[in-house]
Amino acid sequence: MTDARYIGTELEQIDISMVQVEAATMGLQDALKRVGGRMDGQDSRQTRHEKVTSHLHQTIQAEGAAAMGRDEQLGQELLNTKA
Repeated sequence: MTDARYIGTELEQIDISMVQVEAATMGLQDALKRVGGRMDGQDSRQTRHEKVTSHLHQTIQAEGAAAMGRDEQLGQELLNTKA
């Protein structure tokens, strides 16, 4: 009977350990879901940032080209005025 009690106690300890492992696993899974959600949000912000930056670069280039055109035109008008 002593062996049976010892085995029963060991099985109870194993059951308790399994419940603890299951709880810890659930906690880790929840944490991973939260981290994944934050990473998705960061990916969205990064994508938006890249789009805005690209648009700004295009706008700056277009404005630069327009300014160069205006400078050339004003330069030509200045030369015509002097002549």
